[in-house]
Amino acid sequence: LTSKVRHEALYDELSQIAPTVMSESAGAGWKDNIRLTAEAVGREDQADQVIADYEARAAEIGAAVNEAAGDPTVSVVRMMDPIRLYQQGSFSGVVLDDAGIARPDNQQALDPFIKEISAEQFQEANADVIFYTVPPAAAELAEQ
Repeated sequence: LTSKVRHEALYDELSQIAPTVMSESAGAGWKDNIRLTAEAVGREDQADQVIADYEARAAEIGAAVNEAAGDPTVSVVRMMDPIRLYQQGSFSGVVLDDAGIARPDNQQALDPFIKEISAEQFQEANADVIFYTVPPAAAELAEQ
């Protein structure tokens, strides 16, 4: 199991080892990828149930967050060079949308799924809450 965006060039080699299923991409289409995987192993009904359970739980958690925090806006940032600002069309964007958590106006794009910004543009990440990740190579940038 993999995605074309990551390993399309290896399909022939991988399929010689074992049956190989490749989704179109990773990220925002993760629910479709779950369904594709389930289809490959004959568990479509289970996938639909898992997704339905997730969506119900996401809505429940999102409602609780919105009530407790007064409907906050949320940004998701990966500290790299350039800095990545995850948009609505990213994995995290889909999760936040499923939870009913608002995103800043400048983070509504479905494509591209990230917006690359410089440190001087970091104000574009402004939101009530900012979730960020820092790979080891970007520790100095994050500190700044």
